[in-house]
Amino acid sequence: MTATALVRGRNARSTLPASPRLLAGGRQHTAETILRAWFESKSPHTIAAYQCDMGEFALFVSRALAISPILKVSEALEWFFQQATASAHETVLHFRSHLEKAGMAPSSINRHLCALRSLTALARMLGVIDWRIELAGVKTERRRDTRGPVRLEFVVRPRLGAGQGLCSGRPNRADSIDILHFFARFSRRLTMFVHRFRKAFVFNAGRSFRRLMDRGRQ
Repeated sequence: MTATALVRGRNARSTLPASPRLLAGGRQHTAETILRAWFESKSPHTIAAYQCDMGEFALFVSRALAISPILKVSEALEWFFQQATASAHETVLHFRSHLEKAGMAPSSINRHLCALRSLTALARMLGVIDWRIELAGVKTERRRDTRGPVRLEFVVRPRLGAGQGLCSGRPNRADSIDILHFFARFSRRLTMFVHRFRKAFVFNAGRSFRRLMDRGRQ
């Protein structure tokens, strides 16, 4: 039987070597094997982003423990997996605070925390740890448009003759984009006005109807 042949039957499968990943109860996994299993079936772009996030975590752990040189990602995770539930959550809490003080955007902070949750969830499923990260992410605030009303300005350009320019009097691309942005903002504001007017109209109509019903009962 070749190495690539399909092994059939329970007796045949019993002769196969046991995979270390199936022995999660024996705690044979390490942070390195967890990382390799975690990176499987992920795109190169996602792996690069996760490696950057885990590098930030390793740098934070190294500075928090006053360790020099900086720990590798697998070494920082090995220390992290040895912590109890309270200590692990305290570490993640300080890590989130560290990222906030560094001026990182809320979406980036939540991505770092999501990476830690995903990695520790896999470690928990494989029996390396017995806790899960329950710390919530950072709330993202939606920015309001405070630019006020937009004034549309049209610039009249002289029409060039043949051979006097590439434009030949046609509208500029930037002007077309500005006009599209103006109408997009105008439509949003018009929609908000109509919605508020409709709510006010329904409220006043209902109140007037109730008054007429009360008078009819009297």
